[in-house]
Amino acid sequence: MNEKIFIVEDDEDIRAAYTKLFKLKGFTVESASNGKEAFEKLSSKDQHELPDCILVDLMMPVMSGQEFLSKIQDLNNPLFARVPIIITTALSKQETSYQFKLNIKTLYKPIRLKNLLDEVYESIGRGPENLTI
Repeated sequence: MNEKIFIVEDDEDIRAAYTKLFKLKGFTVESASNGKEAFEKLSSKDQHELPDCILVDLMMPVMSGQEFLSKIQDLNNPLFARVPIIITTALSKQETSYQFKLNIKTLYKPIRLKNLLDEVYESIGRGPENLTI
């Protein structure tokens, strides 16, 4: 099965690195450069089109990752409650306290690509891979 990942990241270089990594690992990758764009793309998807995992940066222009997550939660769509979300942020743990009824993990930048890949695999129910990056 070809897993789908959705990347929400405003930094073009980081988004390109994540996209390359996951495409090399066989994922179908879709991305957005801010929360507004991501919300527009994701909110209209049916259950068969939803990604298996969403990566979200918190600090972005137009709509932040936190605003995006609030809007997704406000949809009150049980399908989104099942999609694992991994927040990627340069903010500290103290700056990232939030209350969402979503399946969320947080990784703090800088992030090693192997750690990111392991977290995604764990979130979607695949074991870690032997990977040298």
